[in-house]
Amino acid sequence: MKSRLEETRRAPNGAAGCAIAAIVVLFAAEGIANGGNNSDTDMFHLTDVSGYVELGFFTDLNERSRSSSRNSNLERIEFSETLDIDIDAYIYHPWFLSLNGGLNVETIQDVGDSGSNRTLVGGDLRLDFLRQKPNSFAVFAKVVQSQIVRPFTQSYDLTDQVYGATFYRTSGWVPFTLSYAHHIQDGGIDGNLDEIDDTVDFFGQYELNERSTGRIDYGLSFEEVLGERSRRQRVNVTNQSYFGEKLQNRLAANLLFTEQDHSGQLYRTAANVDYDWQHTENLSTGYTLDFRREDAESQTVNNLSPTFRIRHQLYESLTSQLELFARIQDASFSQRDEYGGLLTENYIKKLGEWGTLGLTVSPRILMTSTRPEQDTALAINEVHVMRLAQPVLLRNLDVITGTIVVTNQSESLIYQEGVDYQVISVGDGIQTELALTIPSQIADGETVLVDYEYRLMGDSDILTPSVNILGNLWIFDHLKLFGQYEIDEPKVLSGDEAELRINSFDRSVIGFQVDWPWVSATAQYENYDATIGPFESASGMVSVFTYGAHPWQARARAGYGYQSYTGSDDNVSRATLAANASLRLLRRGLLEFEANWLRERWSGSSASSNDLDQIFVGTEFSWWYGQFQLELETGIAQLLRRTEDKSVYQVDFRLRRSF
Repeated sequence: MKSRLEETRRAPNGAAGCAIAAIVVLFAAEGIANGGNNSDTDMFHLTDVSGYVELGFFTDLNERSRSSSRNSNLERIEFSETLDIDIDAYIYHPWFLSLNGGLNVETIQDVGDSGSNRTLVGGDLRLDFLRQKPNSFAVFAKVVQSQIVRPFTQSYDLTDQVYGATFYRTSGWVPFTLSYAHHIQDGGIDGNLDEIDDTVDFFGQYELNERSTGRIDYGLSFEEVLGERSRRQRVNVTNQSYFGEKLQNRLAANLLFTEQDHSGQLYRTAANVDYDWQHTENLSTGYTLDFRREDAESQTVNNLSPTFRIRHQLYESLTSQLELFARIQDASFSQRDEYGGLLTENYIKKLGEWGTLGLTVSPRILMTSTRPEQDTALAINEVHVMRLAQPVLLRNLDVITGTIVVTNQSESLIYQEGVDYQVISVGDGIQTELALTIPSQIADGETVLVDYEYRLMGDSDILTPSVNILGNLWIFDHLKLFGQYEIDEPKVLSGDEAELRINSFDRSVIGFQVDWPWVSATAQYENYDATIGPFESASGMVSVFTYGAHPWQARARAGYGYQSYTGSDDNVSRATLAANASLRLLRRGLLEFEANWLRERWSGSSASSNDLDQIFVGTEFSWWYGQFQLELETGIAQLLRRTEDKSVYQVDFRLRRSF
C-alpha cells in the first residue's frame, strides 16, 4: 500500500526560472527569424498544463499501555485541501537549443489537531546547447521551496536546490563526459537545519582499438551536516583487453579516499588492483592486491591482502580452482597475519531428462598469527541492517556492551539503548546481538552505523583446517534437494587456549524446495555445534497463489522457524510462526485486502521479555471514472508484548479531480 507520508512529501516537478525560459524563447525565435529559413522546424510549443484538486480525510488512533508506566492514547484527525498545478514547457531548435521545464504549486491545509498549512513551490529547468555537434553542453537546475505554518508550534521553511552543468564529447579519440552538480538543502526552525552536499564527477572512456577499451572515473564530494564537514574522493580506472575471439585479459584498478570530520576525525584510503589472464579456453589465472588504511583519532589500521588464483576446467562437468591468499593487518593496537589456501572442486552432471546433480567440495587451510599491543580496540562505523524480529550479530567477539553507540547513516542522530534497540548477549556473553524494540526511531530495514569497544585476544598462533561440502539435486525442475556440511577445527600452536576463545564448529544443513505453477514450499533444518554460540534451527514455508491472466489474484503463505541457543546458561530459544494472506481484484478500480499475523516466543530468563504477537489487517480501494479518482485505505494493527500493548487504527480517504 502507498505511504501517505510519501504522497504528501513528494518533490514537485516543474520549472524554476520562467523568466529565463521567456528570454530563451525570444532569443531562439529572433535567431530563426533573422538567419534561419528551415521551414520544417518548430521554434517552441507549450506541451502541457495539468493539475488536480483533492479533498482528503485522515484519522489515526494510537492506544498504548505499558506495565511500567501509565497508558497513553493519541488521536489525530486531519482534513486536507490540495491544489496542484503543473506547467511543462518545451522549446526546441535542431542545431542550437532545446529547453525543458515546468512549474509546480501545491498547497495542503490540515484542519484538526495539527491545524498546519503546507505550501510547496518548485520545479526544474534544463537547457541543451549544440545538440547535434560533437561537443554538447547542458545546464540544469531544480528548486523546491517548502513552507510549513503551525499555529501552536514553531513554523519553518525549507529550500532544496540542485543546479549544475554537463559537457559531452561524443566523438574523437577519447569521448568523455564532464558533469558538475551542486545540491543545497537549507532551512528549518529559525534556520537551524543546514545540510550541504557538493558533488563533482568526472567520467572518461577510451577505445584504442576493437580489442582494448578502458574507463576512468573520478569523483569528489563534500558533505556538511549540522556544521560537520566530510570529504570523499574516488578514482576508478579499468582496462580490458581481448585476444582472439573468446580469450581475454582484464586489468581493473580502484582507488578511494575518504575524509570525515564528524564526531572525531576519520580518514580512509582503499586501493585495489585486479588482473585476470585467460591462458587457454580451459585455463585462467588471476591476481588481486587490496590495500586499506583507516586513521582515527585513537587508532590506525593498515590492511594488505594479496591473492593468487588459478582455475582449470578439466571436463565439461568438472571445474577446479586453487586460491592462495594472505591478509596482513598492521594496527596501532595489534599485528595480525593470515596465510592460507583454498581448493574448490565443482561438479555438475546432467542426469538424463529427469534431473541435475551438483556437488561442490572446498577444503581450506588457514594460519593466523596475532600479536596485540593493547587490551582493547575500537570498531568504527560497522554497518548493519536492522529488521524486526531479526537480531544482528556484531562482527567482533567479547564486546564491551557499555561502549556501544548506534547512529543513523549520516551520524546526525544517536539512538538510545532500551528505547530504540536492545543488547542481547549470546554464547556465554562472547557474542553480542542488537535487536529492534517496538516502537523505535529505527525503521524496519534501516541501515545503521555501530561503534563499540571490544577486548583483543592474547598472543597466539593458530592453524585452522576446514572443509565445506555442498550438494544439490534438481528433479524435473520442480523439486530441489540440498544439503551442506562444514567443519572448522582450529588448533592452538602457541598461546593460552583457555583465554583465546577459540571457536571450533561443525555445521550441517538439509532441506528441500518445491516449485509448481500454483504452490511453492521449502523446509530446512540446520545444526550448528560450536564452542561459541552453538544453536539448532528448523524452518519451513508454504505459499499458495493463483497464476495466469485473471482479474483477481490471491496468495497465502505460512512459515515456521525455531532456533535454540544450546550453549547458553539459561537455554535460550526462539520460535516464530507467521502467516500472510492477500486478495487483489482489478476491474475498473482496485480492491485489495491484506492480513498478516506473527507470533514469536522466547524461552530463557534473559530473553523472555522479547515475546511478540503482531496482527495487521488492511484494505485499499481505488476507483476512477473519467477525471475523478477515489481512494480509501484502512488499517488495523495490534502489537502485544509482555511489557507493552499497542493498537493502531487508520483511515485515509481522498477524492481527486484532475484537469
